Parts: sequence; C-alpha cells; structure tokens
Amino acid sequence: MSDAGGTIIIRFQRTDDPKNTLLWQPGFDLFSCPRDSRIPGAKGGGLGFLLKKPYTIVTMDSYKLSSCDAFSITLKLPSGNLTILGLYRPPAGTTYAQPFSVFMSEFENVAAKLSSLGHQF
Repeated sequence: MSDAGGTIIIRFQRTDDPKNTLLWQPGFDLFSCPRDSRIPGAKGGGLGFLLKKPYTIVTMDSYKLSSCDAFSITLKLPSGNLTILGLYRPPAGTTYAQPFSVFMSEFENVAAKLSSLGHQF
C-alpha cells in the first residue's frame, strides 16, 4: 500500500467540518461512498479512502449489496493499476445484518468481477 500512498478508512461518520483532523489532512483527499439509505436499517456511516496527493484515479465503483457496504477505487501506479476494495459487514443481530451465506455469495460476485480486471487488487 505504500506505493499508492493511501489509507483505508474502514468505517466512519463523515463530516464536512474542516477541524475534523482525523479525516481532513493537508495533502490528502477523501473519497467516500455513503451507506445506501434504501436498505432497511442502514443509516449513517459509509466507506472511504484517504489518498495522498498526487495520485491518478482510474475508476471508482460502489456496489449495491444487501449484506454489506462495498466501495472500490482503482489507482494508476508506475507498475500498473491497483484496485482496492473496502467492505463493511454489520454485526449479526443488527437490523442491517444479513446471513453469512448472503454475504459470501455477494462477496464472491464482487471478487469475480474485480479479478477479471487483469491487474492487482
């Protein structure tokens, strides 16, 4: 990950307050995907990537899954492209939680799509 100069934020509450130094650091940009509000019980939060400048983004994708939040970003590196996938699966017992079998099925579909890109992830 050091070649990409980034940090993965697994779970966060987004704020636009510039004083929130946890998320807004000089020389970095935050790319985020809010939680899908159409999913019953899903509210607040989301996923994000904090990237150190300079960088070149090839693509960003969010995935509308019922069992987890998923967001990927593809960066252009000197050695080729690198796709990073961020996932958040809520704890069992929450209203947003789905059975593990649903998560595995959805994760397999996303992993198959990403592995077909022909570069690192």
